[in-house]
Amino acid sequence: FRGEVLDLTGPPGMSVVRERSQGFIDAIGKYPEMKVVASMPANWDTAEAMKVVEDIMTTYPDLVGIWAHADAMIMGAIQALKEIGKNEQVVTVGMGAYGGGPEAVEEGLLNGTWEMFSTYLGEMAGLAVVKVLKGETVPARVDVPLAFLNKDNIKRWKETKLEEIIK
Repeated sequence: FRGEVLDLTGPPGMSVVRERSQGFIDAIGKYPEMKVVASMPANWDTAEAMKVVEDIMTTYPDLVGIWAHADAMIMGAIQALKEIGKNEQVVTVGMGAYGGGPEAVEEGLLNGTWEMFSTYLGEMAGLAVVKVLKGETVPARVDVPLAFLNKDNIKRWKETKLEEIIK
């Protein structure tokens, strides 16, 4: 693996943004031939992401990958790449499986997106509240499912109920 990649982030200063960026940078850092050339905020916004990617592609025209912290932003990145004719060159991965992300995976415009199962996360939070109110112990760590959706599994994901996926 080799090349330059972009980390397209939410607003600076948020813990989720710092942690996602650091995880991405650490993972890419394991491949000496790869380099994160920038972590650029697009503030969860499609139009901002489009502008960031248009600008970054002038500085790094050989960029090979973009990871966006949210599907709303990767959709803007895809738009920008299409307009400059670089969508085949750049691997794109989003986060959240919403706002057009799954449809873009189906159409072959987005290489993949992470499904965080927000409903399940909300359920786990609700159960934690109930346990605290009842005086019960809530585990310090609860593993929650993630699914990487790509062209190979997007159809199954759309047809599968959450209960089947998380078991």
